Amino acid sequence: MSEIIDDQQLRNIFYKETQILVDEMRKDLSDLREKQKSGNHIVSDDSQPEEHSAMLNRLFRNAHTIKSNSGIMGFEDMRQIAESLEKIFKTARDKGKAMNVSVISQLSESVEACQRLLNGERP
Repeated sequence: MSEIIDDQQLRNIFYKETQILVDEMRKDLSDLREKQKSGNHIVSDDSQPEEHSAMLNRLFRNAHTIKSNSGIMGFEDMRQIAESLEKIFKTARDKGKAMNVSVISQLSESVEACQRLLNGERP
């Protein structure tokens, strides 16, 4: 017989999973920023190493998961931020768009807004 999960348990699961996803996004964006600073343009196409495509795929997937889970939980502010991130990562991944340091910094700020929401703060 399965155990019924109450609202607080569900919120705790959401917060724990989302924290992991936010941490992964922070790391990937930091890695992308360092690669960009070293002169390696980050474009998801056949001319780039598989590592770049893997990072963009992971960033897209994490943003998508945060968007979906936030929507289910009714956290509209986080859902909107994650949806915007998802669209940007999808474009970078699918159309081979380069991300410069400025764009990566703005994306990092959006991820930090998700972190603030997780902490119960306003973005």
